[in-house]
Amino acid sequence: MYRKLKLVLKAIEVRLRFIVILVATGLVVGNWDSIANHWDKWTRHHEGDAVELGAGMELYCPMHPHIVRPVPEKGAETPLCPICGMPLAARKKATALPLPPGVTGRVQLSPERVRLAGITTEEIVPRKLSVTIEAAGNVVYDESRLSRIVARTSGYLEKLYVSETFRTVREGEPLALVYSPELYTAVRELRLALKSGSSGELAAGAREKLLLLGVGEPEVDEIVKADAATPRLVIRSPRGGHVIHRAVVEGAHVNAGDTLFEVADLSRVWIEGDVYEKDIPFLREGLDVEASVEAFPGKVFSGTLSLVHPHLQVETRTDQVRFALANPGHLLRPGMFATVRIAAPVAEDEVLAVPESAVIDTGTRKVVYVEREPGIFEGRLVTLGPRAGGHYPVLSGLEKGERVATAGAFLVDAETRLNPAAGSTFVGAQHGGHGK
Repeated sequence: MYRKLKLVLKAIEVRLRFIVILVATGLVVGNWDSIANHWDKWTRHHEGDAVELGAGMELYCPMHPHIVRPVPEKGAETPLCPICGMPLAARKKATALPLPPGVTGRVQLSPERVRLAGITTEEIVPRKLSVTIEAAGNVVYDESRLSRIVARTSGYLEKLYVSETFRTVREGEPLALVYSPELYTAVRELRLALKSGSSGELAAGAREKLLLLGVGEPEVDEIVKADAATPRLVIRSPRGGHVIHRAVVEGAHVNAGDTLFEVADLSRVWIEGDVYEKDIPFLREGLDVEASVEAFPGKVFSGTLSLVHPHLQVETRTDQVRFALANPGHLLRPGMFATVRIAAPVAEDEVLAVPESAVIDTGTRKVVYVEREPGIFEGRLVTLGPRAGGHYPVLSGLEKGERVATAGAFLVDAETRLNPAAGSTFVGAQHGGHGK
């Protein structure tokens, strides 16, 4: 019985030893860095490790340059980096230099930190910049292609050749026939002047009177050849197009100056729309435009910007613009809703431009980080023009050929804001030079 109990206790002892060894091994592995640091500290405890630096020196970590410590008292141990545990190295202090005008801060990053942060740079060069402006508008008649046909003599509308509105007519096509006693008198004057053989001036005056009454040259020639005077005048269309307004009916009496018809030529039309106030500086007459309408998806109508209204609409803070477009097949119809796109150049020549991703906009000022040397970035105050595509035109603050941080610019800015000591690595300055 005693031997059996002894064997049981021996087995328990062996198992407990195994568990203790496993726990101890786990603690050593899990706290190896701390143990190694303490071991290094204990093993370096001799006179050679004591710090003996003169005035004007400081300690920093070569692996983490933003870790800076003042020199401890004479004979004290060299401090360790709280991040990697390496002994801090000595360097000479530099006086904090004042930043040049327009520079907000400087920071130096190790190649490893630049790679991990994904910071990339790009050289700024002159570019041809343009902005795309969209305007919504409506198709309307081209006012320069509208014709109002009026009676030049009093009489009666004896016949209407075109009695329907929106009918298509050709140039010179008869629209109406007017019976006019005044015309009859003018025709008789011309015929009498020609028959009497009077001076050519009298006949020319009578002929001119007929022309002023709206009789065409070919019809005057026919009157001269005819045997009798006619009291009827044919009203013809002065242009091809659509009759958009008819103001008379057959049998109506008309006076000189009364409107009979209005004809619109739809081979060219206008689109009138509105643009925002901020887009006005880019607009000028003659710019090429492209328009689209819902009725013909995918079809593009080309034209030009023909007018920028000289006055702003106070209620909407927009400016009215007009576009002139060719209308093949009369596809664009007055009243249609249209969307117009204008590719407006920022300037006639190439301008220095910086990518949009490189600009830090604080609301009151814009900052771009310039890479002065590999890994050394300088925050620069810049004055920029309006955004054009993915770039800003540079008005001041940058020079051609400088490299700016594009991807990762916000991380560089955050480094100078949140860790001003990082700026101390630039020319060995003791304090960050961030001026924000």
